[in-house]
Amino acid sequence: MASIRKAADKPYGRAVWLTIAGMVLVALADYAGLLAGINDSLYDLSFRLRGARQPSEAVILAAIDEKTLARLGQWPINRVYYAQLLDALHEADGVGLAIILAEPAPADPELDSAITRHGRVVLPVYIDENLHPSRPLVDFSRAATGHVHLEPGVDGVVRKVFHTISCQGESFSSFASALYTLGRVHSVEHPRIPAALSSTSGFIQGDERRINFYGPPGRVPAVSMIDILDKNLPSSFFKNKLVLVGVTAAGIEPGHLTPFNEDRHRMSGVELHAQILNNLLDAADMRQASAATAGLALLLTTLFFLFLFVQNSGVVATLIWLVGLAIIPTTVYIFFRAFNLWVPPASFYLDVTIAFAVAYIVKLEYFSRLLGQAKEDWEASFNAIDDAIIIHDQDGAIAAANMAAEALPPTLLELLQARCFALIGGNDCPPAVEADAPDIGRSFAVKSFPRFDPAGGIDGMVQVVRDITDLKRSAAEQRKLEAQLIQTQKMESIGRLAGGVAHDFNNLLTAILGYSELALMKLPEGHEIRENLLIIKDAGDKAAALTRQLLAFSRKQQLKMEPVNLNTIISHMGKMLQRLIGEDVALELRIENEVSNVFADLGQIEQILMNLVVNGRDAMPSGGTLWIETADVPITETPAPLIPELVPGPYVVLTVSDTGIGMSPEVKERIFEPFFSTKAPDKGTGLGLATVYGIVKQHNGGIHVYSEIGKGTVFKIFLPVCQELIQERPIGDIPSLPTGKETVLVAEDNAPLRKMIVDTLASLGYRILEAARGEEALQASRAWANGIDLLLTDVIMPGMNGKDLADTLQRERPSIKVLFMSGYTADFLSPLGILETETLLIQKPFTPSVLAGKVRQVLDRQWQVTRTA
Repeated sequence: MASIRKAADKPYGRAVWLTIAGMVLVALADYAGLLAGINDSLYDLSFRLRGARQPSEAVILAAIDEKTLARLGQWPINRVYYAQLLDALHEADGVGLAIILAEPAPADPELDSAITRHGRVVLPVYIDENLHPSRPLVDFSRAATGHVHLEPGVDGVVRKVFHTISCQGESFSSFASALYTLGRVHSVEHPRIPAALSSTSGFIQGDERRINFYGPPGRVPAVSMIDILDKNLPSSFFKNKLVLVGVTAAGIEPGHLTPFNEDRHRMSGVELHAQILNNLLDAADMRQASAATAGLALLLTTLFFLFLFVQNSGVVATLIWLVGLAIIPTTVYIFFRAFNLWVPPASFYLDVTIAFAVAYIVKLEYFSRLLGQAKEDWEASFNAIDDAIIIHDQDGAIAAANMAAEALPPTLLELLQARCFALIGGNDCPPAVEADAPDIGRSFAVKSFPRFDPAGGIDGMVQVVRDITDLKRSAAEQRKLEAQLIQTQKMESIGRLAGGVAHDFNNLLTAILGYSELALMKLPEGHEIRENLLIIKDAGDKAAALTRQLLAFSRKQQLKMEPVNLNTIISHMGKMLQRLIGEDVALELRIENEVSNVFADLGQIEQILMNLVVNGRDAMPSGGTLWIETADVPITETPAPLIPELVPGPYVVLTVSDTGIGMSPEVKERIFEPFFSTKAPDKGTGLGLATVYGIVKQHNGGIHVYSEIGKGTVFKIFLPVCQELIQERPIGDIPSLPTGKETVLVAEDNAPLRKMIVDTLASLGYRILEAARGEEALQASRAWANGIDLLLTDVIMPGMNGKDLADTLQRERPSIKVLFMSGYTADFLSPLGILETETLLIQKPFTPSVLAGKVRQVLDRQWQVTRTA
């Protein structure tokens, strides 16, 4: 538990907040440009690692190189050559003349005419150091324009271009984008700036894009301008191409630094614009991750590494940090190379390093606290142990002892001290003993363990003392439970015996009830013997009820659930209950008001009443009063006030109260335990209230007990209300029985019972074949040439049982229907497959009216036979 608590207390929250604070500082530094140098260096390195790429063949560089100047004279050359060049490039899609033409010259008319003839020429607009645009001469107004402004970083390296610049209230496209648009769309529309900025004289740059360089200087295909003028290349060579004309000769313009070149080998401006134009043609400009995307990736990466740092030890965390520093540039380079996506890595480096440092510092503080906490926990745990622990040094003196040891009696402490000296001295002494402390009435188990120094010598002793008083009591209780188990097994044996007796008794009762009912049917109303027969039949019904209670005691009676009314049951049992409790106890029934019906087994409810009444009687040895009352009680609260497990709804409450001796809280806690009884051993088994509890639970009800010593006891039984109505069946009313003309084969080994069944069915018009055994029934069936409509058979008979008889007859006579009879219990019949459908079984004992109705029901139902192979 301590390790779980400590793991839960790890300082994740503090580490996260400290790391986020560090990330905010890094973000501010990045915003201030303090990380630009690191990011730019890694950006340039990524280009060099990637290497050069092949630019588009649609872009050609017409270079004013040393060869051209050697033929055409010193710079600046006569503008008439530009006019000739434009005429030579008449098949090109567009020509970008990257020459500043802000000053007039004698050959301007010829150049203007050439621009007009070509129609797809772009001239540069130069933005000077004072941020003033320097436009071409008005004479060249037929040419499109684009700015050639390139803004290097603080280190002088050009890495990006702004394709839109607003200067002095006027907007300009970049030189490359103007040529791209003119060559592909044949017209240039300068970008518009917002109205709010149209009148400003400031300098606004827009549409920022990083340049995806194709390589070092000389990567763009170039031809010398003089070769074009000398027509060394056919004009068709420039068809569908965009041509940029500019100076590449050394010493005329300073050139530009790029990620691919160094200061001594700069890239000319015209080639740089050619690479930008290639980006537009290939749609391959280098994109930079948005601030939101980069920020989210940075946060997730940092928190991920923070989690790893906090979870792992110092050496492992350091290795993870070093691996992280290697993974970051690798991942950045993969995105750079594969997706033309630049993710500045400096923030990742710093944030992961901050997370590493924060995790180290926080863990250092955390483990420092843990060290102190561990000492406190050890002391607390040491003192929380129920066993007494005493640690002796090598001299036998007590070096440490927990709080439980301080409560040991002096006599036991003296014993422990003596054992310590004996064991340290090498005397023969058992390592474990039991000791009693009569002065406090407790028993203890003592175990002694030697402590060893690094050399293997005894350095002291540890003694553990455990109070085993409760353990001994538990052992005694276990022996008591074993005795109860033996008693339970005896009761189970009695139950099995009861089940067998009930079966034989049911056969006898079936004959008694059957013949009494047959006799009643034949006697007219008012006959002098009829009253005697009714008494016999009523006694038989009560005997059948007694059989059900006997089976319920053995817990093998299948419950017969039906709507019953508690008031009716109590009224019918009133006289019997009064005789049961004797004359010394007054019985008061408070059932004047009508109550709702409940869905229950009648015999089980009678059992509850009898057990509670007997329990109340035994609690009043000197007499008293016993009340039985009923009431409708709705339960609306959850949980229910008295019985929390009851679900809300309407209930009928049966209350049995007495004025007896009452119970203590300790006794009340155990009254529903099987075999628990406060009576003398020969006065009760301890099963009465346990049986009540089980029956109530089987009926989805609840039971509540209130009792005080000397004030009596109150039992409240809650049973759910049933909305169904009770079908009244008066005892003396013998209904007319259904008749039939079908052929019925009766198989029953009990002769009187078989005769009653045969007489009953024959009197109702049925044709009867009878047999005392299963084999005789088969012979009778095979000897009978006509059809047999129904087999009425006992389940258990000598030789072939009823189930095997039915299976055999259904194979020989597929249309025969089967009705089983049995006085055996449910747990015996279920394995035989008899109880699968209730309407196929008639339970003994039964009367002729029940038999006639069941036979007619089976004969009239739709029948499906599953044949047995």
